[in-house]
Formats: sequence, C-alpha cells, structure tokens
Amino acid sequence: MVLKNSIVDLNIQKQELILLREYLNTEAYIYDAAIKLGYSFENEQVIDIDFPKQQNMNNADPSNWWRREFRN
Repeated sequence: MVLKNSIVDLNIQKQELILLREYLNTEAYIYDAAIKLGYSFENEQVIDIDFPKQQNMNNADPSNWWRREFRN
C-alpha cells in the first residue's frame, strides 16, 4: 500500500514537472523573466531591423559570422 501511494505521488509530481516545463518554454514566461532580470520593460515597443545583406555572403567564412553582425 505504501509503495502504491508512493507511485501515485511520483506520477503526480511527474505531471506537475511536465506542465512546469511547458510553461517555462512559453513566450509569456520568457517575457516575465526578461522583465524581472531587467532585459526588457513592460509595454516596450520592439523594433526589428533587417540588416542589409552583403553581396558575397555565400563565400564568407561561416566561423566569422559574429564579425559580420557586429562590425563597426
């Protein structure tokens, strides 16, 4: 009887953890966490800027992607 109760409790905990993992992967959680950590602000407007593409991007070294993104 004790083992059966233990199994039931563990299955309940497993379901709770599955639901928690699903919540942690949502945009709502990520947004709330970003606000709490100071990476975002409530009701802020996000502007997505499309950087101009270089003509020879196919020939560029893929290991130096960060140089292209953060060039001066």
